[in-house]
Amino acid sequence: NCDFCPTEGDCCNPDNDPDDYNSHGTHIAGTIGAITNNGIGIAGIAGGWSGSKGGVKIVPLKVGYHSKRFGGGIVRMDWAAQAMNYLADLIDDGYNVAAINCSWGSTEGGGLAAAVQRLLARDVTIVHAAGNSGKDNPGFLGTVEGVVNVGATDTRARGAPFSNYG
Repeated sequence: NCDFCPTEGDCCNPDNDPDDYNSHGTHIAGTIGAITNNGIGIAGIAGGWSGSKGGVKIVPLKVGYHSKRFGGGIVRMDWAAQAMNYLADLIDDGYNVAAINCSWGSTEGGGLAAAVQRLLARDVTIVHAAGNSGKDNPGFLGTVEGVVNVGATDTRARGAPFSNYG
């Protein structure tokens, strides 16, 4: 509903602009898909080995917008649900979708709960970032059985004080 959209955001005008505004999505995609052992930059977790064998194919889906009012990106749960349902539809059409990354705070709303269950029923691994405010608050996705909730650790593999938990 555009009545609830901050006027400086683009949430009322869906478009094909892939800009993620603060580069967070691009950073995460790079961490996931960077080629391993090629001597360039970092070794991704699913990018393939030395470029000789293909790694993951990333499907970028925009689930938020930039808000000048709040000074950063805002994820809309209805857009996230729409993206998850799109991926479930791809699976139903025969595409292999193994995992999705949700590095954003979440609430139960906008059809997100049903979309999550659609993906879990199709054996998709959903990885969710716990958050960085040091609170016992993993967000909605962090409370869903079957979702992998990831928090930060320090150099001694202990929970980082800024990482959310729960």
